[in-house]
Order: sequence, then C-alpha cells, then structure tokens
Amino acid sequence: MKNGVRTIVKVLVAVFIFWLISRFVDLGEAAAMIIAADPIWLIAAALLGLPFALLESTRWIVLMRAMGQVFPFKASLIYTLVGWFFNIVSPANTGQDVFRAVQMTRLGMDKGMAVRSVIIYRFTSFWSLILVVLAAFPFAMSYAHTSANQIILSILVAMSCGLMGSVLCLDVIRHILPKSFAREITTKLLSPFRQLRSVLFQSDQSFQISLCGVAVHMWRVLIILFLAYALNIQTSYGELFLFAPLALLVAMVPITVSDWGTREAAFAFFLPWISVSAEQAVGLSVLFGLYRIFNGIPGAFVWFLSDKSSYAVPGNQ
Repeated sequence: MKNGVRTIVKVLVAVFIFWLISRFVDLGEAAAMIIAADPIWLIAAALLGLPFALLESTRWIVLMRAMGQVFPFKASLIYTLVGWFFNIVSPANTGQDVFRAVQMTRLGMDKGMAVRSVIIYRFTSFWSLILVVLAAFPFAMSYAHTSANQIILSILVAMSCGLMGSVLCLDVIRHILPKSFAREITTKLLSPFRQLRSVLFQSDQSFQISLCGVAVHMWRVLIILFLAYALNIQTSYGELFLFAPLALLVAMVPITVSDWGTREAAFAFFLPWISVSAEQAVGLSVLFGLYRIFNGIPGAFVWFLSDKSSYAVPGNQ
C-alpha cells in the first residue's frame, strides 16, 4: 500500500514537472522531432547497447572481486541484461539492484553480502559520475555565461561532492552514538559505507573500479550523441560531455518515476548553454528515456530463457 502511494506521488510529480516544462517549451515540436528521428542513427545507438552491457558487466565483476567474490563474466552479463529489464518495470531505478540482491541470495550468497554489494555498486556509480562531472567542470564554467548560471553550476557540483563525502564518512556515526544504542545493529547498518570507502580507496581493484565507472558514463554520453544526431541536433561529443552527465546527475534526485520529468528539466536547463534549443533538449531526453526502455526489453527474454545455473556464483551453490 505504501509503495503504491509512493509510486502515485512520483507519477504526479513527473506530470507536474512536464506541465511546468510545457510553459516554456513546445512539447509538440519535441514530439515531432522524435517521430521524425533518423532511423540510421537510432540503429547505430541501439548497437552501442551491447558494448555498454559489456562495460557494465566488467564493472560489476571488478567490484565483486574487490569484495572478495568471484563472478563469472557470463553470469555478470546476464545479471546486467536482466537487471536492465527490471529497471524499466520498476517505478524507480532500483529494479536492477533488487533483482541482483534477491537472485544472489536465492543462490546461496549471504544476504548481508548481497545487499552490501548492490548498495556499494550504486554508490561507486555515483562516485564515477562525480569524477566525470568534476573533470568537465572547469570547461563547463566557460559556457555558463552569466554569474547566476556559474553559481548554480558551482552549487550543484559542491552539493554532489558534499553528499558523496558524507556517504563515505557515514560509518563514523557509530563512534559518536550514545552507548544506549545497539552497537551491533548500527554496525551492520553502516558496514556498507565502511566497505565502500575500502573498495574505492584501499582495494587492489580501486583504480579499476573508478576507471570502469568513468568508462560507463563516457559511453553513455556517446549513446546520447548518436541520439542527438538522430534528431538532427548539431552538437559534438565534447559539448555533451560537459553537460549531459551533469543533467543525469541532477536527474538522480528520486522524486519521479524512473527520472522522467527531472531528466527533461535538467536537459532543458543545461543543453541550451551549448546552443541546443530547449525543444531539442527535451526531445533528446525523452528519446534517451525511450532508448533505456528499448534497451531493457531483451533482458526479459534472457530472464525467461536462462536456467538457474546461468546465475550461479562459484562457492555459493
């Protein structure tokens, strides 16, 4: 019941944001651009989905290795593809996380390890996205021609870094809590954040984890570029690299269903800084959302056709 109410609220928020966008953007023009999209570039963008899945699977393998787990590549790829499917049927972008945790637990992995792995996976992705945004920040500032835009850009980046820093230090709370609190429970709740710090900075795979994460986000920008070409948007990879990751970072705020609305608002705000019209920006964002849905459909077939052994993790059978 509570989840149903939360989903309805998120849908209403998304509808409200789209209504606000419609006050400043011609949504009809954006829709017309999507309908007239170049099929060649759409196919090219679709073909980028497989390398993207391979990158995601590699990142998962490296992360699990840092956590002391051996994950076969085939199993990792299947978890990625099926996870994408569960992402599109979930009201939030947590379907992949829930699927991975539940599936690994069913196959014998310790429940605590399974939950910690998906939490750490999510935050390492956030960490990598911040690295990309920070790399682009000095150049992005030169496109923020007004002082107001520069302030907004600086605040967003500072808030993201502050949030990540807080997460990395969250387990320190257990040292300052009153003794009346159950230390064992608090330690268990905060252990993922302690292990996150270890994975990112103290593991032999730390550099690989960050590198794989950055590669995933940079490949996502390439997909967005191909979709932009499909809409006949005159832009470049370098320009999109400056603001598409930042827009996706803003869209991570969990107030709507699967980023719909917040992502379009962020694209409409940032992409005009690189001479992309607001209508083009919204059209590109909607097309990217549809691309994610299309990309998740094959995972349904993988889910129904794969046997249980395909998901097995050595040592947990």
